[in-house]
Amino acid sequence: MTTGNIADDILPTIADQIKHGIGNLADENPEVQIEIAELYYFAGMQSAASSDHAASRSYLTYALSLLPTDRWKSQYDLSLRFSLQLAKSCNSCGDIEKTQCILQEITEQCHHSIEDKLPALALLAASKYHLLCRRFLRESLPVCCMLKAYFCCPSSYFRKQILGSIHSLPQGLIPTR
Repeated sequence: MTTGNIADDILPTIADQIKHGIGNLADENPEVQIEIAELYYFAGMQSAASSDHAASRSYLTYALSLLPTDRWKSQYDLSLRFSLQLAKSCNSCGDIEKTQCILQEITEQCHHSIEDKLPALALLAASKYHLLCRRFLRESLPVCCMLKAYFCCPSSYFRKQILGSIHSLPQGLIPTR
């Protein structure tokens, strides 16, 4: 956190304290609920700026929950801003599936302009690429380890065992000629 502004330093603490007593206050006054949601948004942004993406995800999830159920109609700008930042925090936490779910909602709800959709579409493309890379590495790493063991093993008996293991892998993992 920054030390330049005391309000910035205590913002997460304020947000946490408000969460404990919000029940009746928010139910009575929807405007107050929106203001509290914005406070949580800023706490989430500050946490993200400090690389505390788990806290950011928590604050932003709560901020979105404070918006009305028809948030995309009644609070379009806030819904877009909160959702996009939440998707970025989820992505930074490695929760690619939740990231994609949020981004899909954004692209379905954005009807105003393509400029509203572009950041979500860019992050969606990046997260899908990341997911494909993770899947490829998870599937190809055992093959690489077996091939290394095969070429480094001096014993012909163990080389035959390793070669048998390689041939028993699912098709598509081993390149063919």
